[in-house]
Amino acid sequence: MTVSISSLLSATLTANTQNQNKVVLNQINNTLTTRLNNQIAKLEAQSSDTTTTQLLQSQLNAANTQNSAFTQASTQWLANEKTLSDLTTQLTALNTAAQNGDGAAFDSALGLAQLDLANLNVVSFVPGTQPDGVVNLKLSGLGIQSSATYDLSTPAGQAQAASDIAKAQSVASQITSATLQNQVIATSASNGFQAQIADLTRRLGEISDNQNTTVQAQISKLQQQEQFEFHVIELGLQNTGNANGILTSGASSLATTLASQPGSRTAPKTNPFIDALQTAVGIANKLNATRLGGAATQPDSTTAQANSANQAATGSLLNLFS
Repeated sequence: MTVSISSLLSATLTANTQNQNKVVLNQINNTLTTRLNNQIAKLEAQSSDTTTTQLLQSQLNAANTQNSAFTQASTQWLANEKTLSDLTTQLTALNTAAQNGDGAAFDSALGLAQLDLANLNVVSFVPGTQPDGVVNLKLSGLGIQSSATYDLSTPAGQAQAASDIAKAQSVASQITSATLQNQVIATSASNGFQAQIADLTRRLGEISDNQNTTVQAQISKLQQQEQFEFHVIELGLQNTGNANGILTSGASSLATTLASQPGSRTAPKTNPFIDALQTAVGIANKLNATRLGGAATQPDSTTAQANSANQAATGSLLNLFS
């Protein structure tokens, strides 16, 4: 069986090209993957609107702090309202006992009134409220003595006790009025801060969601472009009969796609990869046509051109994606 030189040359060229293509494709795939990962990392790092996010987070932290202060004050004043209500009841009982000259009932009511005084909360100041007078009352006391001190069996003792009780009732009334007003203010302020907190939290969540959605969309686009690049390169390196036509029709759109990617060094109007690859495929197609036409030999210059063109294509590919 006689094997023509043209068949040997064609087979050798095909085998060498296939082996070379495998190595080149692996190198290109690794390079494309590395570039894609770098682009994704850059997108993720640049996606966060740190200025707006930091501002909103600062406002949220401040609102939480203020809300906490007003909520605590409101809770304490609400508890004081109940305590002051009982204190008012005990002062009324003291006055009745004094008028009746009932020392036992007087001292019992006085003990409960003193307990109420001890249970009153000292509320820290919050903006918009007024001093409630609890601190002064705790320091000075109710100003009411025991029944034995007054000698409630006498009109003079009953009158003195009634006078002291009236003073305590006036102070308790003033404190109650201030407490009610402060509690309303604190509750209203707390509700306002809670609404602000909800709004700031929502806005921060929307920013995060929008950023994630945008980044994922861009990553998906980069992945699709990377796959497109690789498949076009793979097709071109196969040296198939119709590869040159496919590459020619897709050259313009591919060049534009590559140029639009972050970090690409490929200009929209010139692409050394496309030019070199088209040359390689074109000469390979010419060799195929010569072989199919039954030529006994292939010109050495044509074979050399094919090898040179394939090497040029390989070099252009590695330069383009390095």
